[in-house]
Amino acid sequence: MLTSANLRYPLHRRLQAHHALLVINCFPVKDSGLNTADVSYLIFYVTSRPHKLPKVASYMEHKLMEDVKNRRSR
Repeated sequence: MLTSANLRYPLHRRLQAHHALLVINCFPVKDSGLNTADVSYLIFYVTSRPHKLPKVASYMEHKLMEDVKNRRSR
């Protein structure tokens, strides 16, 4: 079922895991700096679901290595 929240993201983003979307939202490509509200939610998400911490850390490491490889600064 498509809701307005689901339409906020393109299809390839909607198919990603929830923790991946949270990390992507924290480090927007177009804006400089962190999105503090999304960082706060990511921290809440990880502290309330400690079993997700390895997945979040692994995905953040993957995104960092991808940015280093492509010489991007966020």
